[in-house]
Amino acid sequence: MNPAPDEAHGLGRRWLEAIRRDWDARAREDPRAYINWPDVPNEEGAFFESGGVDYSRFVSPFLGRMKFDPRGKVAVEIGCGIGRIARYMAAEFEQYIGVDVSPEMISKASAYHLPRAKFLVVSGGDLAPLADACADFVFSFAVFQHVPDKDAIFNYFAETARVLRPGGLFRLQMKGLWALRLGSLAVEAGFSTAHG
Repeated sequence: MNPAPDEAHGLGRRWLEAIRRDWDARAREDPRAYINWPDVPNEEGAFFESGGVDYSRFVSPFLGRMKFDPRGKVAVEIGCGIGRIARYMAAEFEQYIGVDVSPEMISKASAYHLPRAKFLVVSGGDLAPLADACADFVFSFAVFQHVPDKDAIFNYFAETARVLRPGGLFRLQMKGLWALRLGSLAVEAGFSTAHG
């Protein structure tokens, strides 16, 4: 059995508990205000519509470039909040699993009863509720910049590799970046677990 992420990576229970308390408080106060883009009205319809816009901008084109058909496949979203993007992923994938460090966010996301979607609380340092090789696509949008510990971020990357099936894809955004230009090369924030 692996040690808990806070023990294995020196994250400390206080750090994990503080993150959870913070996001739980935000979820109780006004989750849309903390998740939403500044130019999107704090209204439920506009909030969820913005999730569709981001899905069509950042997920669909990526899956197309990777020649990845979501039909019949399982998607995991790290940091799902109250499900702003969930409804769009659940509509295209066979199953959607949203995970978040905040039980309050998960409770609010679950209350929408989205078909083919389930929501799970995670520790803030791993994907322990998920089985090995259970997902075909893992996505994370505007989440890792809120994680103040690089070991936790790298552990999430290792956990993503653990839960992805061979040929699965990981698409993430961090600190506003999807891709990084290195001279004439562009490194895009996504990878496949395909072995060649």
